[in-house]
Amino acid sequence: MVETVAPPVLLLPDDIQADQAHGKRPKDAKPFKVRGDFLVHCHVEMHMGQGLAALVRSQDTIWLTPKQATELGKETGIPLDPGDNSCAIVDLNRCEPPGCGKWEEVMGAPQVTMMHAALLPNTNKVLYWGYHRLDQSRLWDYTAAPGAYSAPANQTSDLAPAPP
Repeated sequence: MVETVAPPVLLLPDDIQADQAHGKRPKDAKPFKVRGDFLVHCHVEMHMGQGLAALVRSQDTIWLTPKQATELGKETGIPLDPGDNSCAIVDLNRCEPPGCGKWEEVMGAPQVTMMHAALLPNTNKVLYWGYHRLDQSRLWDYTAAPGAYSAPANQTSDLAPAPP
């Protein structure tokens, strides 16, 4: 067990968030019990490979007017808490609809543990980074030949120590 601050179930728009404080709720606001499940995992590769992952469940009550409930329902949905201990059904084929993208193995031998990835804005490149070594990051140009990895110009190991 650990102590933590659980994330909010929903990040509400500013105008709805302002209505949540007791005494500031509109007269026609009704309570909605909501919950969200958030994945936590270990960043040690062999631990994660052995399944060291868990869910943190946040539960909350939000106060919404009928108009706010309709708007929020259209924008993000309202993850209502059914009051049981079940987990939501996971759509294992969520990347199959047309235009939704796909998961596939990255070709080549980048020779680093790729724990994280970020698509770099206004480029055809993905930045991958891990945690094992100082030269841990790689750039991949997905429009180039398979395995077209390069080391970013500002690798941690390339930085000279500050003079004393």
